[in-house]
Amino acid sequence: MRLIVQDNEKAPKHLARLAEDIRCMRQARNQRLPADLFGEPAWDILLLLYGEGMSPCGAEDIAAELDAPTTTVMRWIIALTSRGFVSRSADGADNHLISLTNNGRAALERALNAMLQVGRR
Repeated sequence: MRLIVQDNEKAPKHLARLAEDIRCMRQARNQRLPADLFGEPAWDILLLLYGEGMSPCGAEDIAAELDAPTTTVMRWIIALTSRGFVSRSADGADNHLISLTNNGRAALERALNAMLQVGRR
């Protein structure tokens, strides 16, 4: 499911594609192995926000896309916000709009680039 139209002017396409590929690999793994053995909600949220583009996403939409309880997603969004990786804003309908900060985007790009380097060995 695509939450928003791709709007990745700031995100290099190869890194956005990698973020989406990682998410798809994790979904494939979780369909074949017990998903409760593997839990990285913060990573999943960051990958989703990066892969979907730079536009804000609703917290409930993120929870639905990740097939995770909204309370779990909000707990991790609060943790990511406190570390400066994401920002939250209200959309007027009691839904929080979540977006990557510049710091979050840069940190994720560093991590994705490092992962690409490992893959090239």
